[in-house]
Amino acid sequence: GSDFVTRLDANQFGILLTETDEIAAINVVERLRTKADRDVGSRLSQGRVCFGWASPKGKTTLLESVGAAEALLAQEAAEAG
Repeated sequence: GSDFVTRLDANQFGILLTETDEIAAINVVERLRTKADRDVGSRLSQGRVCFGWASPKGKTTLLESVGAAEALLAQEAAEAG
């Protein structure tokens, strides 16, 4: 009841796990990645499914953490070509 899923843009979704620590968040990402590879990956003719996670640390805000995670995903996408 405390988690939220939202569309961030045409091809991107976000999940806010408000009462989840880092280890549990990593486990959620791994379960989603496994399911996507099995259920979606074989049907993609172009494109890919990417996952990442962000967790605020110290005085970092959630928005800053998400921005950093998006930058890492963009860098990985650029390197993958």
